[in-house]
Amino acid sequence: MSALSFSQLLPHVRQGYNHKNNRQSRVISRPGLFRYRLSSLLRSKHSAVVPARRRLVNCNARQRTVTGIEVSPEVSHGVLSLETSAEDLDASLIALKLTDDCVATADGIKILEKVNSSVFESPTTSTEKGLVLGLDTEDARASSSAELQLGHLACERLVACARCKLWWMTPSWGTAAKDIPPETQFLLLELAEGGPYAVLMTLLDQGKWRATLIPPKEGSDDQALGIRMDSGDGVVRTSRFTTALYALAGHDPYLLVEEGMRVAASLSGTAQPLSTKQLPPSIDVFGWCTWDAFYSAVSAADVVQGVKALHEAGVPPKFVIIDDGWQCTALDPQ
Repeated sequence: MSALSFSQLLPHVRQGYNHKNNRQSRVISRPGLFRYRLSSLLRSKHSAVVPARRRLVNCNARQRTVTGIEVSPEVSHGVLSLETSAEDLDASLIALKLTDDCVATADGIKILEKVNSSVFESPTTSTEKGLVLGLDTEDARASSSAELQLGHLACERLVACARCKLWWMTPSWGTAAKDIPPETQFLLLELAEGGPYAVLMTLLDQGKWRATLIPPKEGSDDQALGIRMDSGDGVVRTSRFTTALYALAGHDPYLLVEEGMRVAASLSGTAQPLSTKQLPPSIDVFGWCTWDAFYSAVSAADVVQGVKALHEAGVPPKFVIIDDGWQCTALDPQ
């Protein structure tokens, strides 16, 4: 049994691989005590295979050590990482199809039932296993905004990310479409207990219309999921939205979200996933934000006192963020 340096393990361990069911498991971290779920195989940067039993590994931030990993001699300095191969990703994802009045996996697990006849599979965009959905306005007349019922959700549980402010989102949990907020941009669905899973992600259509998922209208079925398309400009009008929603299904929710974000960003053309970005050096050092210490009553003397206290405790910050208030937590009025 080996003890690894906290700084060695934390930046490099990203995923464990469960050989039994060919599924990835994401590193889970929390301040103070970090817990990592490592499964059957871990691969080092030098491709040395590390046999490890399925276990929870405790990582104590104060002692800055990690225990509970059996490290093979071939692994240099105990630095571990696992990159998801194209084969692993392909095995994790499940092909989707739009047939008759439902969106379902190739083996018949439904995501949306009673799909509106105005919804169609986008003919201009294709993905490996996901589904890009478009829609026509119900009256076939050009409009700068449109609302329609997509279909009925078929899931055990869901988590939704919805806009609570102009640039902020917050999560919500539930079991039905009625549980999602009006400005939902992202849905992660558990289709059956323990999986598989699916994501529904709104897109920017042609860079002109934004989509958002909405709960059922009053008097509608609790599972009736709606969608709203809006250009924000009365002059920019259309009767057909070709790329409104992206759907993807898979066995691993972590890989599913990552791949869904990558494809959705590519389709909308406005962003890049974190995996393609260069992380700033500041994430590798300890910094201090004054907000939780002083909230909006922060002063110059408080900042000096706080930095001094951290130095005396043996954890000098490499940078300081002076924060006197971040945002109102109430919903925007509109």
